[in-house]
This record gives sequence, C-alpha cells and structure tokens, in this order.
Amino acid sequence: MLKATLGIEARLGRERTANRNGPRTLDIDLLFHRDGGHASASLTLPHPRWKSRGFVVIPLKHLLDEPVIVKDPAWDSLRAEVASLEADASGLRPWQGPTPWIKKKD
Repeated sequence: MLKATLGIEARLGRERTANRNGPRTLDIDLLFHRDGGHASASLTLPHPRWKSRGFVVIPLKHLLDEPVIVKDPAWDSLRAEVASLEADASGLRPWQGPTPWIKKKD
C-alpha cells in the first residue's frame, strides 16, 4: 500500500526534498490499518500524529458523520475517539478550487 501511494504521488508530480515537513504539491498519508496497527521501518499505522492534526481530525469528523458510515458499526469506536479530540482549525479553510472527482448533478 505504501509503494502504491508513493507511486500515485510521483505520477501526480510530487517532488521530495530534504525538508520532510516543508510545503509540497501533494501529500497522501496512510492513517489507519483495518487490522488495527502496523509498524515497520518505513511505515507506522495508525499515523503517530494524526490526533494532533486539525487537517486530519476535522475532515475525519465530517466523513464519520456521513450516513453510509454512520450505519456501519465498524466505525463506532473511531467515531467516539475522534469526537473526544480537540481539533485546532487555525490555518484551515474550505477548498475553493476545482473538484473533478465530484460529479455535478444535472
């Protein structure tokens, strides 16, 4: 999964620099693993800092409130954990650019 994700980033023009936490054109993070966790030299799941990142927690709250997900009890424990987190929204703003992945209704 990590190799596939890195491949997607590369195909979409991501350039890696020495500054791991610097600005980037694209960043795909793997946050969770369906079996709970994974740890290796190149990947740790759940992502070790996901709970402290508003840009992860805030959209995740919205996603977990989607009706199709609410109906699935497999998400209940994550929903409860996310609901208990204080998310810092400073620096976050709704995307105003194009969304080609969303089909417009006629």
